[in-house]
Amino acid sequence: MKVNGSVIGTGTAGEDGQYKVTIDVQKAGTELVIVATDNSGNVSGETSVVVKDATAPTKPVVSPVSDRDTTITGVAEAGSKIEVKVNGSVIGTGIAGQDGKYKVTIRVQKAGTVLVIIATDGAENESEGTTIKVLDKTAPTVLTVNTVSDKSKEVTGKTEAGATVSILIGTKIYTAKADTNGNFKVIIPVQKAGTKLNVTTKDAAGNVSVAKVITVIDKTPPVTPTVYTISDLAKVVTGKAEAGAIVTVTIGTKKYIAKADAKGNYKVAIPVQKSGTRVFVTAKDATGNVSVAKSVIVIDKTAPLAPKIKTAVKSTTKEVTGTAEPYSTITIKAGKKVIGTAKTDSKGKFKVKIKAQKKKTVLSVTATDKAKNVSKATTVKVK
Repeated sequence: MKVNGSVIGTGTAGEDGQYKVTIDVQKAGTELVIVATDNSGNVSGETSVVVKDATAPTKPVVSPVSDRDTTITGVAEAGSKIEVKVNGSVIGTGIAGQDGKYKVTIRVQKAGTVLVIIATDGAENESEGTTIKVLDKTAPTVLTVNTVSDKSKEVTGKTEAGATVSILIGTKIYTAKADTNGNFKVIIPVQKAGTKLNVTTKDAAGNVSVAKVITVIDKTPPVTPTVYTISDLAKVVTGKAEAGAIVTVTIGTKKYIAKADAKGNYKVAIPVQKSGTRVFVTAKDATGNVSVAKSVIVIDKTAPLAPKIKTAVKSTTKEVTGTAEPYSTITIKAGKKVIGTAKTDSKGKFKVKIKAQKKKTVLSVTATDKAKNVSKATTVKVK
């Protein structure tokens, strides 16, 4: 047996003509020349045999593949056919170049998908499969954050299952892990309205989402407004409330509205009200939170009418009668000296006992109501 004219092995055929010649392993494609020589030295014609390729390619080398990639690259036996399989199904094929490098186009695969890459040479020898797992290189896209108010002690929402949610407030970071359904709850200190929260979520592969900025909303109602005295002469309601708040004055079914200034001072125009009328005042801030109402009673600042005297007062008169505002107090003075008082009844009638006064003495008679308002004086000269 010869290769390129050189003998690489000899052997003797048996009685049945069969022979076995031991040779060194030859490369695929090598041409072997076999001749037979009998005992008389006669040499047969040559028989040529080409060494077949029966050696499978080595396992392909595969570069990492992510859930964003549409190609698979690596190195395999030059000229071999490359197949990429998922669960036994081929998802892409290619041919390795003379330098062994290959590139196979595939559809984007989910993170965690197992890919098997096989090289098959020209003799249909198939390599062992190289198994790789698709890497997660996609940041979480789902990040829903529920409303956060200035009363909240936690931030809740939904994201990728198992992801870690981080909330940056100033320089402080608060974290928690989402459950298997993606729900999360991060404990935070109560924040002021208007505070900005920077929320991100990071998956198990370390991919971080785009940040979502949440503004803490105002859910704290203003303090109850301060209301200055309202009288039955007043045409405005004044007081102090939260700066910029909308102040509403409710009287019966009617509402009267004005806005507090930058210092919280307000002035709401109203119709003049009767004493004893109940007035309710509330303040509403810019986010719609309404304070507890302040209840105020309209006070009596209207003096009674001057009393009417029915008695003809003489130097012998010891009782003065007349009419004035019901339930008011009647005061009779001689000069600056009070000489008698009494209360009017439900109809306004009064009787005031006095000492007899000298002729020409001028008496002044006034009525004082329950709110201490004093009427103008009615004067009478003793006859």
